[in-house]
Amino acid sequence: MFDLWLRDLIPTDVLRVVLPDVWSSAEYPEAYVFRSMWVRWFRLADYPKPAEPLTIYRGATPRRVRRMAWTTTLLRASWFADRFGSGLELDPFIMAHGTSEEKAAEEARYAFARSQAGRVRKAYVYTATVEPAGILAVLDALGPDVDPDRLRNEEEIIIDPAYLPRRIRRAD
Repeated sequence: MFDLWLRDLIPTDVLRVVLPDVWSSAEYPEAYVFRSMWVRWFRLADYPKPAEPLTIYRGATPRRVRRMAWTTTLLRASWFADRFGSGLELDPFIMAHGTSEEKAAEEARYAFARSQAGRVRKAYVYTATVEPAGILAVLDALGPDVDPDRLRNEEEIIIDPAYLPRRIRRAD
């Protein structure tokens, strides 16, 4: 999609239809395309936004809390916190875009996490309230243009991290 966009081959009306599917098809969308590009695409797609500020949740490690994908339910965020709590995965963004020193540090962190598996919980549930201007898409509410079978049933909210409060609090 990125290459097609750069060549001006994706009209905005098509972008509006395919963007949720492209986002949902990637396990870590921000690892493959820069955040600024995702924000730009979601802003161009101009999906409906809630009229009021929205309370959102994210299950993540502290260093991954300021990302774009959040959820509207505490239960789903808890599931993500449990999934990522072990630290037993390499950060795909660092591995794709980091310097050789950052990649080496990430591999060392990963090796240490594997040696400590089950001893330390590293992921938590975070919560924030975001103004409508910071909400880029409510994926489960996009309507007939989006195939619901392609979404991940995560009650997913895509936000512009620039609109997150300076201090994000833990929900647990």
